[in-house]
Amino acid sequence: MGRNILRKFILSFLFILLSYGAAWATPHNGAVIISYTRIGEDEYPDESLRTVQFTQQIELLRDNNYNIWPVEKIIASIKNGEDLPDKTIGITFDGAYRSAYEHAIPILIENDIPFTIFFASDLANDGILQTMSWSELKSIKRYRFVDLGIHPAQYARLSDFTDLENRTNINKALSAYRDAFGENPKLFAFPFGEYDKAHLKLMQSYEFDAIFGLQSGAFNTITAGDILPRFAMTERYGNLERFRLVSGALPFNYYDLEPTPPVFKDDWPVMGFSVPVEDAKILEKTRCFVSGQGRAKVMRIGDNRIEIRTPYAVDEDRLRINCTAPQDQEKTYEEPRWHWLGLLLHRADDNDIATTSPQPNAEDPAADINRD
Repeated sequence: MGRNILRKFILSFLFILLSYGAAWATPHNGAVIISYTRIGEDEYPDESLRTVQFTQQIELLRDNNYNIWPVEKIIASIKNGEDLPDKTIGITFDGAYRSAYEHAIPILIENDIPFTIFFASDLANDGILQTMSWSELKSIKRYRFVDLGIHPAQYARLSDFTDLENRTNINKALSAYRDAFGENPKLFAFPFGEYDKAHLKLMQSYEFDAIFGLQSGAFNTITAGDILPRFAMTERYGNLERFRLVSGALPFNYYDLEPTPPVFKDDWPVMGFSVPVEDAKILEKTRCFVSGQGRAKVMRIGDNRIEIRTPYAVDEDRLRINCTAPQDQEKTYEEPRWHWLGLLLHRADDNDIATTSPQPNAEDPAADINRD
């Protein structure tokens, strides 16, 4: 009798161990971060999202079992190697525009939905009517589910300044944040998502928990690199069908991404990435698209790498590449989801200045747009 009880106990214990082992053996879920700028400023369709579009997007997240987490919590979980719940998503706003303060933030606060605002301290200092003031930023910060992050003091591309000017702008923004809130900011976002090797080296000298660009894609504990991706929302690309697609995006488990940093010099940029050998099957289903050009040429290199080439010479100074692969579905009635990896490249000249923005291929469901 005693032996049977002991045997049952041991078997139960082993079952629990195996169950936990199986759970930990599964790949960590990824997170998706959404980036907004202006809301309801219909005169800026390439930067703004209509208020009704924003409301519909938040309703979709709220009513479909998304886990809307504070961005700082997502980053902390990623850094600690913790598993994220499925459909984890974060909400951010770049530029701290007043239109977001008036048309979007009240909706989020009313529903206790967490979000992060990235702001440039010079705009808050100057009392610009289009952007939030210090008093407005402080009034938002008091909510426990709201985070603030920073841009450089001037809301402009880092390529517009020298290395010394960029360091001065970032130090100025850090100092202003500390003066206002008595602590250091944990999050930083590149204005317009652009950076080069010098900018990346500069940012690595600071101690931010996370730095964000505007390349599309999801990320997890494996792919959380130096610069984290976000999906940018604008009027043209803010319809519910597309939002449902990007909000459910899944990460690629990639490495050796080229080019890093995301700059190109000639008209035929070289791009590519590798995946672990055990994930190589995903490359059979991977399709890549180039903004303004359509489907890219994809070449398989060995078992677990692809190289990507544009179908035509690039005559723009900014370029988006989006690579997607459908998730394997056990149940055919489930809504399809896509693994997503994006690059936002800008041309490097002698002064490393980018001046124009590419238009995505509107016929491509994976096409994305960056606001300028």
